Amino acid sequence: MKKKFYISIVAIIMTVCVIGCIGNTGSSNVTVSVSEPVHEVAVTSEVSEEVSEEVSEEVSEEVSEEKTEEETTEVTTEEVVDEVVEEVPEVTYDFNSVEAISEVCGLRAPVQDDITICYVHTFDEVNPYDVTWDYGPLYEEYVAACDWSLVFDADFYMESFPMLALQYNYDEELLLRHFQTIGIHEGRQGSANFNIGAYFMNCDDSFYDSFEYNYEGYYFYYMLNYEAEKNVNTVTRNDGKPVKLQYNTIMTALQAKEFEQVNEYREDAGVEPLIYDAEFAAFANWRCYINCVENWDAHDWCHENLDELRSYKAVIGCNHYSENNVDTTNVALSGAEGNAIPRAGAYAASPAHYEAMTNTEFVYFGTSNCYIAENNRTNPAFHENAKYISFVQDIFSDTLSTPTNP
Repeated sequence: MKKKFYISIVAIIMTVCVIGCIGNTGSSNVTVSVSEPVHEVAVTSEVSEEVSEEVSEEVSEEVSEEKTEEETTEVTTEEVVDEVVEEVPEVTYDFNSVEAISEVCGLRAPVQDDITICYVHTFDEVNPYDVTWDYGPLYEEYVAACDWSLVFDADFYMESFPMLALQYNYDEELLLRHFQTIGIHEGRQGSANFNIGAYFMNCDDSFYDSFEYNYEGYYFYYMLNYEAEKNVNTVTRNDGKPVKLQYNTIMTALQAKEFEQVNEYREDAGVEPLIYDAEFAAFANWRCYINCVENWDAHDWCHENLDELRSYKAVIGCNHYSENNVDTTNVALSGAEGNAIPRAGAYAASPAHYEAMTNTEFVYFGTSNCYIAENNRTNPAFHENAKYISFVQDIFSDTLSTPTNP
């Protein structure tokens, strides 16, 4: 009976709602005609309160149950997350492990990507001979941790790379710095007792999975794990192949772009591309350095120092030598630094320079970075009001005998 009463009450309420909806046209201005009469239904306060209380209790219980479930779920999730975090241990590697060392493999120095910083201040007290090869703070930690006497001997390095030694003015400390940065990236041999090719062939095969052909990884691992690695053959290759003094060549962004553009002109002229050589490029850098610090104009040094030039050519097996260069004067240092740009386009506009770029006899190529010096005003070729001079140079040869092109 009570159930029927509730059903009647619900029916009454629904009827009232329907009547209210039909009687209200809303904001759409639609008229609805009602054919049947509307009867008013009176709901006593006693019934109304009873229905209200029941609905209120049911809604309250549902809301209470939902909140309880949400709170319980939230707490449970946090506990699970905490448990998962506690169960996963943090993985760390020893500083001298293969995994840790692999983190510094393949790093690039900024000068490999940014042409605008490929200049050398010849008045720099730290290094007046070359660009800064910076591989970042983590790399420097490994450099500082290693015993370089295990893989580097200055006399051997200078004898093996004579044009590099010339470029660095035979400064042993800076040559070591060169080896610690770009040298080991290039797979250069720095000592008679350690050749990276020999170690690469004879060390644990699993190293390759992490280091691949990033030679710096093998150098670091050998030095930091010397007691475990000292019995590995680091002098000769067991497969009988000759040991090379250098396995790779790395260029700055300026050198790479100049090399690319020169070969584009050769391709347009139907000429075979040139071969880049690191030792030859070192001589190009030295030529710019000499022109800057001694204020030589263009090719004047070559004309007045033919015997010295011939002696350098003999060292690297260079027969026919030619050079293109650009020298500029600037009032401000910022202007001189702005000259660190490719010059092949400028050479192409000059018949003599273009002929050197596209000469079919030339096989090997070297190019410099941008060298900057203070104008000492002893050379009338440079404007007296210019405070700085800068040089960029390309060089060409038909023959060479160097570590990368024996």
